Amino acid sequence: MPPSLEDLILDLKIQVLEEKRAELCKNLTAIEHFPYLRSKYILTLEDEEVIKQELTSKQKNSKFLDLLIKRGPKAFDELVKSILEIKTQVFLAEMLNKTYEEKRRMLQAVIDKDSHKCATSNKTLSKSEPFPQSTHPVHDPVKHNMASIQLNVDTLSLPTPEMKQNVVCHNSEGIEHSELVGRRPQKQKSDA
Repeated sequence: MPPSLEDLILDLKIQVLEEKRAELCKNLTAIEHFPYLRSKYILTLEDEEVIKQELTSKQKNSKFLDLLIKRGPKAFDELVKSILEIKTQVFLAEMLNKTYEEKRRMLQAVIDKDSHKCATSNKTLSKSEPFPQSTHPVHDPVKHNMASIQLNVDTLSLPTPEMKQNVVCHNSEGIEHSELVGRRPQKQKSDA
């Protein structure tokens, strides 16, 4: 079952933590957030001990982020709340929220655009013959949308991949064997 839109949006929060890792490792003071995050059941006493064992503040912050990312998207929200509550590094909360909102808007725009294309495409396809089952790729718009967001590439404009087909061949000695042979799927002509 493909992930829901809500799951994709929640995953963006984890992506933001990874994407902003360098800035967070440089500027965050992880130890300041332990009490708040423990009160919200995001971190445990054992997590604190693991983080404190790191030598430098950057290493501590990196371990802190590793643990937050493992806790899922709720950890992002609670970290932002903790930053705002402490009020010493509000610029970090603003950076995280701004990046998240940009990614969320981009994802929503791609989904809206793809939904419009799918609706238009379905009208066109209903006028033409359906693809044979063996050559029609299964299109999962949710996975496609996420791939285009993560790669920042319009994957619809990429060339069609070769499809491999198992073909029985004979070598020079007449012994039968099979080979995978690449071919491009034939495009369907539309009556539009």
